[in-house]
Amino acid sequence: MNITKKDNNNYMVLLNDNRGFTLVELMVSTVISMMIVAAATTVFNVQKRLFTTQDQTVELQSTAKITTDLMERDIREAGFGGLPDGQYSINGNSAPINIVNNVQPKLYPSGLTSDPEDTVPSDALVLLGGFELMGTTVNATIMGSNTVEIEYESSVEFNISDKKYISFSGIQMSEIASITSTSPVILTLTDPFSKTFPQNTPIYLVEDLTYERERLEDSGRDVLRRISRIGKPQKKITIAENIEDMQFGCLPVTTPPCSVSSDITSISTYILSRSASASPSYKGKGRKNDIVADLNDDTDDDIDDVYASEEETDGYKRRLWSKRIDLQQ
Repeated sequence: MNITKKDNNNYMVLLNDNRGFTLVELMVSTVISMMIVAAATTVFNVQKRLFTTQDQTVELQSTAKITTDLMERDIREAGFGGLPDGQYSINGNSAPINIVNNVQPKLYPSGLTSDPEDTVPSDALVLLGGFELMGTTVNATIMGSNTVEIEYESSVEFNISDKKYISFSGIQMSEIASITSTSPVILTLTDPFSKTFPQNTPIYLVEDLTYERERLEDSGRDVLRRISRIGKPQKKITIAENIEDMQFGCLPVTTPPCSVSSDITSISTYILSRSASASPSYKGKGRKNDIVADLNDDTDDDIDDVYASEEETDGYKRRLWSKRIDLQQ
């Protein structure tokens, strides 16, 4: 550093001062910098863990709620289509709502049954009804006639195997005996029309809709599937991932298997969801449980933490979402 000052004779003298930081000053500044970096890293890690925990909690609640809401819509529509009591069998099912208890999940894509030591059994739900609009009538139908000309509004068409049960405006269910596939499409029904339906009457496919768990072989995750007949041959939709258990019950309580009759007023649903990964802040908790839900408990909607009686913990967060769905049909 260059410094100028006046001497005794009042002349300007240029002095050179090239001194830097001392070793002690460097060590002190380095220690202070390291403390600041360590504090910032600690705050970052704490905030990251907090964000992960909050994100997992939101995901758990939203997954269970979305799953229950989708089921609620389909359960409320079960039986729509003019289904007669006990006089039909749609793909092996003859009740609007069928609860199949203790089903061991299948492996996807092999279709093999999963190992009971790896996955717990859960209930499956089979619903019958006119869930999908397929088309409309071209002309008004004639009472006593068993033929009708239709126009498709869906990319999927009727057949005489698993897509042969149809409903006109949700009032009369019929079975297709034959189909004229050339334009125009003419359906021949096994039973004649019991009333006259106007032009452009909506036609629904009466099908079996299934909710069941599957285990993905590549990742080992448990997923919840919605399986319908609107596909070739079926349409599988993944509703949610990391669903560990699913149980249903009838209210008033009936002897299993639960199939809906005039005495059943509502269905109780229990969905157990799990976080996608173990939570750092949940170490020593999250004990895996073969969940035992009290299906006889007629309570309001509730969300509970699930803890088990096992010794081993896995660090996963879980939520149990229960809901009672009142029937409409």
